[in-house]
Amino acid sequence: MNVDSILAFIKENSKDIFAFVENNDYTLPHNEYVVNNNDNIFNRLIINLIKNFPICHCNPNNPLHREDDKVHYELAKAIIAIFWCGCLPQMKENREAYFADTIKSFEKLLFQTFQSGKEYAPIEEDRRKNFKK
Repeated sequence: MNVDSILAFIKENSKDIFAFVENNDYTLPHNEYVVNNNDNIFNRLIINLIKNFPICHCNPNNPLHREDDKVHYELAKAIIAIFWCGCLPQMKENREAYFADTIKSFEKLLFQTFQSGKEYAPIEEDRRKNFKK
């Protein structure tokens, strides 16, 4: 696996990746998750994230207030996908269906992708500031 090529692609396309996630609004209000959608692990994970990773958009911040946020939904998708990407490839590597150290390459790719997102944050902040003018 050429992790560096994939990371280069991610870095080169950071704006498009960020915009894709940012512009696809498919979250449900928190109460719909709690009332109607706690029947599968994905939705239970979102509920857990809302409970344990509180976000409040109030000004000033209210420490007792929790609301859902797109970050909860995207984080839940990432957690589910990363868990799966850790488990299945490890099983395949264990049976020698994948080359040795494939899982280490996946781990590096996922970590470096997260780092790339952090590095892109100031660029996106500047873009948003300039856009609002």
